[in-house]
Amino acid sequence: MATSRTAAGKALAYLESRKNIAGSACGLVGLVLTFTGVAGPYWPVVVAGLYGAGALIAPPERPAPPDFPDPSAQLDELRATSRSCAAI
Repeated sequence: MATSRTAAGKALAYLESRKNIAGSACGLVGLVLTFTGVAGPYWPVVVAGLYGAGALIAPPERPAPPDFPDPSAQLDELRATSRSCAAI
């Protein structure tokens, strides 16, 4: 299913995604480790690594559920089919 989305729309979709939120939360943990002195001089690597790990462990987005027809419409179609078969 091909949809045309602008670059701004794709960027906004990623900003709202589970992967970005989980990565950002882990990146904040990296900043806390930096300010407490645990990360040391390699703090950019720690923050980026934790962001990447958080983005990788986050669950993927769920696809939209399929669009099933209304059961009453299926029943009406079945009744119409059975009437036409009974007429034969």
